[in-house]
Amino acid sequence: MLPHTIPHFLDEKQIQYLCRDIMVDGMFAEVAEIVLQQTQEHGRTCILVGMHLCGMLSERAVDLFERTPEIMGIVLSPCCLPKKHEQRKLKHFQKAKPEDGEENTDLFNYFKWSRYLKERVEGYYSSGGVSDVKFYTDDEMHTEKNAIIVGIRN
Repeated sequence: MLPHTIPHFLDEKQIQYLCRDIMVDGMFAEVAEIVLQQTQEHGRTCILVGMHLCGMLSERAVDLFERTPEIMGIVLSPCCLPKKHEQRKLKHFQKAKPEDGEENTDLFNYFKWSRYLKERVEGYYSSGGVSDVKFYTDDEMHTEKNAIIVGIRN
C-alpha cells in the first residue's frame, strides 16, 4: 500500500506491532507485561486482532485475551479447524461427522468451530468472559470461511 493511504502505520508512537510465537508458554507473561506497560505508562488501549488464524492459533488467541484483562477487545477471524490430534485436547468442541447426503460438512464444522470460539470469548467455558460479543459473517471475504468474532470488555 502507498504510505499516504495508511499514515498511522508510519507513526511508531501510535501503533506497536509484535511478532511472537504464541504457542510458546512464556509468551503469555511477555505479552501481558508489554500490554500493561503500554496501557498504564502510555495510556493506550490494546486490542487483539487475529485474522485467518489456522487451527489452534484461534484457541491460543482467545487464551491470551482471557488471561490479559488489559486487552480491551478482540477481533478474531478463524480459518481452519485444529488438526485431529489437537481437537482431542479440546473439552468443549467436537467436530461433526459427515451425514449421508450432506455436501458441505467442512463448512458446517468451520461455523461450529467459530461459534465455539465465540462462546469462549463470552466466557461460556470459564469465569473470565466478556458480555459484549458479536458474531458476524463478511460476504466480501474471498472465502466461505468468513466468520468474524468481536468482543469488547466493559
